[in-house]
Amino acid sequence: MGKDNRCFREVWFKDRDWLEYSVSKDAAFCFWCYLFRPSNIGFGGDDVFTRSGFINWKKAIEKFNELVGGVGSAHNEARIQFEGFKNQRQSVEYSFSSGKHELEVSYRKRLTFILKVIRFLLLQGLPFRGHDESSTSSNRGNFIELLKWYSSECPEVAAVVGMNAPGNNQMIAPKIQKQLVNACAVETTYAILADLGDMWFTLLLDEACDCSVKEQMTVVIRYVNKYGEVIERFMVVVHVATTTTTCLKEAIDSLFAKYGLSVARLRGQGYDGASNMSGEFNGLKSLIMKENPYALADKFRQLEHDRKVKLLERGEISSGRGLNQETSLARPGDTRWGSHHSTLCRIEQMWPSVIEVIDIILQEMDSRFSETTTDLLIYMSCLDPRNSFSRFDVQKLVRLAHFYEDDFSWNEHMLVEQELETYIDDVISDERFEGISDLGALAKKMIETMKNRVFPLVYRMIELALLLPVATATVERVFSAMNIVKTDLRNRIGDEWMNDSLVVYIEKDVFNTVDNEPIL
Repeated sequence: MGKDNRCFREVWFKDRDWLEYSVSKDAAFCFWCYLFRPSNIGFGGDDVFTRSGFINWKKAIEKFNELVGGVGSAHNEARIQFEGFKNQRQSVEYSFSSGKHELEVSYRKRLTFILKVIRFLLLQGLPFRGHDESSTSSNRGNFIELLKWYSSECPEVAAVVGMNAPGNNQMIAPKIQKQLVNACAVETTYAILADLGDMWFTLLLDEACDCSVKEQMTVVIRYVNKYGEVIERFMVVVHVATTTTTCLKEAIDSLFAKYGLSVARLRGQGYDGASNMSGEFNGLKSLIMKENPYALADKFRQLEHDRKVKLLERGEISSGRGLNQETSLARPGDTRWGSHHSTLCRIEQMWPSVIEVIDIILQEMDSRFSETTTDLLIYMSCLDPRNSFSRFDVQKLVRLAHFYEDDFSWNEHMLVEQELETYIDDVISDERFEGISDLGALAKKMIETMKNRVFPLVYRMIELALLLPVATATVERVFSAMNIVKTDLRNRIGDEWMNDSLVVYIEKDVFNTVDNEPIL
């Protein structure tokens, strides 16, 4: 008991909200009196509870009660002032918090409405800026004019934009527009990368000069998604300062690093054989294959041109200017994509599957193909599902698995032959696989019937075959879109602004699946 009288006791805090204890001074204080006790009123000749601190622990309870006193005591007057001050502070904080919340809500609405305007302009490939965006201009550009129209049609929009928005928070500056467009492009690319996951992919590259005569390299990736569908997605258009092999390789390395792509997952390369940079591209192919020997470079594009020439020689298609779009190879004034479109459609009818392309390649093969490439194409042709899988050859497909040595483990190499034999018996007897005429349809049917899980090694071979780039139509489509986004009237558009606009415009089906929330 005596020991308790020699120190401050924690139990004294109970029912004494005013009590404070200083560990460093080993003394007690009255918080209320410290803040609001009149200076002309003391306590016991020395204002110990507000200045020096109370330390007479033996008389603690007695002195605490003496401090509190009656209703009109200085302590209770200090309490009243403290409670009034606290209520006033709470009232101010509440008012400030309410006002801040309202500002945040208005800001959020304004940003959302502006994003909707931006989404519309991006999807249509329209320019944002006007020649004269001053308040007196009759045409302030598509962005401001569309936002103005939007606010005139929707009172909710009008309440937070224009005159009803803070002068320093209009959210219509070009810098804000570019940031939002970049966010749209980034989220679209993230959606593509999420769909790609850790699957294999093929790289498709081509180059062209834009309307400001800047050399632009387009990068497209080709992969097989989780539904067994062959997907080709535009990733980026890169301005290359010089068209040397080293510069192109640096651009590819930068792209892979930015998006977390691995060269180890690369299973093919596709280039336009007619490109004026074909020499540099050949050098790029070699550099990439040094890092990954499975990133096979295709010869399909050059053979496609050869095929067109032979069709012309046989009179099956015409290059005459007076013929219609279905029979003309090219017409004056067409974009690059437009000039190839009719021919590609015709060739696509003749080449409805990867296997048929392989057939033509095998028939027209010359010294440009190595023996390894030739063998690979022969092996892949054995996956052909036409005519009840008549070309199926277990031993050749076993060799295909051995060709992609790193994609099949040692145990899988031991099991692949048995799985192939079981697979062919199964699909031939399954009526759901009747009438399948191309490899893409076969892949989707295997996913649909879940046979990709039953025969994972066979499905892996089908994926590898589907990664072979057949043509560069998707790349050509990018250049066509570039001519829409970067016109003679918009020839000063920056590289990043153009790339972001192209990503959204070209991959609009992906962008339409992106919600506003991640962009905001």
